[in-house]
Amino acid sequence: MSEPCSLFAKVHISQMQLDNFFAAPPWQPAITQDWRDWWDTRQMYSKSALTEIPCYANNRVDAWLEDPFHMAFSNYDPAQELWHFGIIQFTENYIEMLPMLALLHHLAAYKKPDDDDFALIFNYFYGDCEVNASIRYSGQTARLNPKAERKTDIAPAHLQYATDYLDQQWQILSAGMDSGYIE
Repeated sequence: MSEPCSLFAKVHISQMQLDNFFAAPPWQPAITQDWRDWWDTRQMYSKSALTEIPCYANNRVDAWLEDPFHMAFSNYDPAQELWHFGIIQFTENYIEMLPMLALLHHLAAYKKPDDDDFALIFNYFYGDCEVNASIRYSGQTARLNPKAERKTDIAPAHLQYATDYLDQQWQILSAGMDSGYIE
């Protein structure tokens, strides 16, 4: 059985733009070459062609934050205009990743043009070297990196930043656990 991967995003965005993003209707991305290239490099059982990218009913992340199993967090620093979002227990299923990737891809239109922003889905919690998805933001565009399959394919500073932040959040979120369940 596969274990859930973790999601982490670091995005420079004003509070107003983050609120606008959350209030906006969901975005149905076109299947562009970067989506096709990324999909074609993913290893999965019974893989089908990428003919549609499903999206969530809205741009909110509340459902993830409200379910304690997923150990999700959404932290906004107004002084730096920096949003950190993550889900420690996300998913191992690529089909289930698609709506979140669409949401994070769409976020590019709202963010500040900081080229150091990124999002990763990778095996943080269980120690594997696999990377499921890597989004790099450039200006106000987002691109999936089809070559990011292993942690060694990720910029070391980004991987370290994500790992350190997830470590910190794990300590905070697991403090409420007793016998494997969050109270």
